[in-house]
Amino acid sequence: DKYEDKTVEFSFKVSAASPDMTLTCADSIDYGETLTVTANLPRDTMWGSVTFYLDDAATGKEVYPSQGKAVCTFDGLTIGDHTVKAVFANDDKYADETKTASFTVNSVDCPLTILYLYEDGTEASTTHTENVPIFTRYSVTSPAVTGHTPDPAMVTGEMGDNDMGGKTVTVIYSPIPYTITFRNEDGTELQSGKVNYGETPAYTGETPTKEATAQYTYTFSGWTPKITSVTGDATYTATYDATVNDYTVDFDPNDGEGEMDGVRLEKGAYKVVTEP
Repeated sequence: DKYEDKTVEFSFKVSAASPDMTLTCADSIDYGETLTVTANLPRDTMWGSVTFYLDDAATGKEVYPSQGKAVCTFDGLTIGDHTVKAVFANDDKYADETKTASFTVNSVDCPLTILYLYEDGTEASTTHTENVPIFTRYSVTSPAVTGHTPDPAMVTGEMGDNDMGGKTVTVIYSPIPYTITFRNEDGTELQSGKVNYGETPAYTGETPTKEATAQYTYTFSGWTPKITSVTGDATYTATYDATVNDYTVDFDPNDGEGEMDGVRLEKGAYKVVTEP
């Protein structure tokens, strides 16, 4: 009765609640490992989704939360620093929200093993081992082994994805061939050829000979120097034993009327015969 009726209108806005999203992921991982990123949201999130973006990627991976968590994984990450961005959107109860997290992908070492072997598989030199960072080049000079040539002389390459479990390289040492010559005493070449280091050369030709003289007959006796295992180029010369020649001297006494036994003399020897 005292006041008249009156209607008052006013406007207001009901804003969606903040989801207070947080991101969790490792601060660093090793190259080749998988990064797991978790977006933590209220458990009553009903319709919204989280899209994860790696670095400056234009497209991301959309994940729908389950019991307040949206989990995303990234593989094949390059070495270095990275950023992952999570965008929560399209929920009826909670407002859109964006969060970022940073992490580092560390380089890893790849074990390098170099075996140094003779052709028969036995060890020629101590095995070389070292750790080489992935995507890094390596260069290792093969050690010197007396009388042998290494193949390869230098081991080179670059560690890649396939070498993360380790790389093994085998260097084979082959004996060096040397020239071995056999000569007669007068310098005539009898045989020549290549013989590998460490092997013992053999003469396979006809037995060497030396022409006899009036005083001596010669018989092959061996080689000088004495034949030994090969350590370099070498020349061997035939040697001979000399045997003095024997001669029979017949006497013709009294113009053939008498008799006298012959005398056997060595070349150069003589005997004085006096008259009876």
